[in-house]
Amino acid sequence: MKRLLSCFFLLLICYCVQAQSPHKFNYQAVVRNANGTIVVNQNISLRFSIRNATATGAVLYSERHAVTTNAFGLVNLQVGGGTVISGAMGDVPWGVGAKFLQVEADLSGGSSYTALATMELIAVPYAIQAERAGTFTGSLTGDVSGPQSATLIGVNAVTTNKIADGAVTTAKMPDNAITSPKIADASVSSAKLADNAVTANKITDGSITTPKLSDNSVSMPKLADAAVNTAKLADNAVVTGKLANNAVTAPKVAAGQLVKSINGLRDDIVLTGGGGTTLNVTGNIVAISSDADITAVTAGPGLQGGGTSGAPTLSTAFGGNGVQNLSSRSDHNHVGQTWTATSGSVLTTYSNDADNIGLNNYSNATGYSGAAVAGQVLSTTGQSVGIFGSTNSNDVYAAGVFSQAIHSGSAKAIWGYGLGSGTFAIYGDGAGVNSYAGYFQGRVHVNGTLSKAAGSFKIDHPLDPQHKYLSHSFVESPDMMNIYNGNIVLDGRGEATIQLPDYFEALNMEFRYQLTAIGKPSPGIYVLQEISGNRFSISGGAPNGKISWQVTGIRHDAYAREHPIVVEEVKPANEQGTLLNDNKRKAPQRARGEEVPVKQ
Repeated sequence: MKRLLSCFFLLLICYCVQAQSPHKFNYQAVVRNANGTIVVNQNISLRFSIRNATATGAVLYSERHAVTTNAFGLVNLQVGGGTVISGAMGDVPWGVGAKFLQVEADLSGGSSYTALATMELIAVPYAIQAERAGTFTGSLTGDVSGPQSATLIGVNAVTTNKIADGAVTTAKMPDNAITSPKIADASVSSAKLADNAVTANKITDGSITTPKLSDNSVSMPKLADAAVNTAKLADNAVVTGKLANNAVTAPKVAAGQLVKSINGLRDDIVLTGGGGTTLNVTGNIVAISSDADITAVTAGPGLQGGGTSGAPTLSTAFGGNGVQNLSSRSDHNHVGQTWTATSGSVLTTYSNDADNIGLNNYSNATGYSGAAVAGQVLSTTGQSVGIFGSTNSNDVYAAGVFSQAIHSGSAKAIWGYGLGSGTFAIYGDGAGVNSYAGYFQGRVHVNGTLSKAAGSFKIDHPLDPQHKYLSHSFVESPDMMNIYNGNIVLDGRGEATIQLPDYFEALNMEFRYQLTAIGKPSPGIYVLQEISGNRFSISGGAPNGKISWQVTGIRHDAYAREHPIVVEEVKPANEQGTLLNDNKRKAPQRARGEEVPVKQ
């Protein structure tokens, strides 16, 4: 490119006392090309760099300007006001060492810069250093007011000797002058306070009020161990008026230090023995004992015995059924008994423990008729149920009826058997909003014909599994196959590009294509570009012809890879010689009306 033949520049800087320097200085130049011709009314690009110590020193700051020369080839700009490339103008240490200005240009307005010159900055730019005033000499008298540069007072400069005794008075600080933002975190440390510096005379009476202390501000870490001792508190200093009501709460008193009350009694409490009760006091221990007899027990329904003196006896009567048996023993049972009720519940049990069961029955029988719990409705009308379960809890593990098959093999946690014509072995009705008639966690097998109004798979979305689902309608195939199809009109060249869903390649692999012409023949139609980037292209069709297309893919998402469909498999050993629809696998039937004995 052409480079500048010559240029002149004028550097100016303006600054004002008691104001920040602008971190800029003026630059002016006349631009000429390699032939010496002045470049007028033309867009050019300039790059300025401030180098440290020497003309080839480290670049402390760099910026670029896009400017237009005027009718005289003149450009005027401010170094420090361009687009920053690196560094910060305000961080240039003008007061330390020499600084050089390097100028580069691109007369085409681009970024292919050619170095023109590098010259030392002599005087005016160093006025920027005025913002960082040097050592202060002299003295300050009277009140120091108005804006002051932070560099006037060095770190640790304000020592005890610099503050006259009694100088920091109430008049020197306006109300609310010392706010929380004015004090840096952890700045008021033990090292900053001389021993005995905070005396009673330094704090105005009543000045430390609740509003002056933020909640939890005087915390345990803020007080050194044993800092608040008897010597630090004047006698009678902590009076009732200094403590808010309920301020000294139980958590503020260490365990074993204070008894708040005994059964609600406070102040002076006297313990006395009576009625055969003896108090034995040893140190701080009061032992309460009694050797009196139980002199009488009144018998009620189901109880026998009693007495008015000595050691009364008490026994239980277990005869009969129903409400007479109000008590029981661990070695007692009710085999063969039947409890009946004309109204209400025959038997009601409760369990208030979170880990207990209200009614827990066991059966050691090995036959089909043995049951831990059996329910049967003998009536042929009405809406009666053999066993009813209900829960009011919304816990994820709560259930109206819960069952489990513990041992491995063919045991069933729930077995439903529909004996009559048109009956339902298991019937579920998801009547609530967003409820499920049935929900299965794990494998599900239907040994028979499955009919449905609609069917789909629902998986975590392969592109956003944490926040979305992806559902597809069922298609029967030996593979986990997905089908996509549609119609498209070719362009004037007989070509078209079909856009597939953005999840297509994340979900599918092993693509198959079908193309069918609609309306007019397209014998040369073919797939021009196979699927890539969730799209494919076709070509060779009749210009502006309509094509019906179909693409299939085999699922290869995470779930499909971990749970592939096994098309052919050998039956396990315990199923060898059996058929899925073998009627002999069914459970034996009960005769209609057969009563199931209730286990007591």
